[in-house]
Amino acid sequence: GPMGRSNRRHSRFPAPDVPVGERVDDSYFEGAVLVGDSVAVGFRIHEDVPPLEVLSVIGISPRTAATNKLFVLNKQPCALVEKLVAMQPRMVYLWLGSNGVDTKPADMVVDDYDRLMNTLLAALPNTLFYIVELTPVKLVAQEKYVNFTNERVDEFNAGLREVAQRHNVYLLPVNFLLRNDKGLLD
Repeated sequence: GPMGRSNRRHSRFPAPDVPVGERVDDSYFEGAVLVGDSVAVGFRIHEDVPPLEVLSVIGISPRTAATNKLFVLNKQPCALVEKLVAMQPRMVYLWLGSNGVDTKPADMVVDDYDRLMNTLLAALPNTLFYIVELTPVKLVAQEKYVNFTNERVDEFNAGLREVAQRHNVYLLPVNFLLRNDKGLLD
């Protein structure tokens, strides 16, 4: 998309790298929305997280987030983009991809993410978007979904970085923070 569209308030810090600065207090997250799958559900029940609004749907993928009516607005089913437009968030953290990468090639899921970003950025030009990397895979998940490997997650995260760069939005690189010395989810 056109440069500067979605982060003109932060033009001193070029995307996709989030600038490292002083720790912010919880008020920074007022008006922020986290969109995610089952991993994000924990943010709704945990006490120690900032005051984010959490839109989480178990099983949601970048593709279904773009196409399916998985949310509710005025008691009617609606798509993610309609829900977010109604909310007018200041910031959106997108944490999607586990459902997709578990069964499909990474590049296919990255393409779905790219299409989702096109839709969201067009509808919410003044919202600051952060794309959140996938975390490392636990051994149990790797045993259950034979293709859901850390190699595939790494490939997907590299693709996400390109998507973030292309759309001039930030990428939150959480993967390396959550890896143990075996490269698995700590």
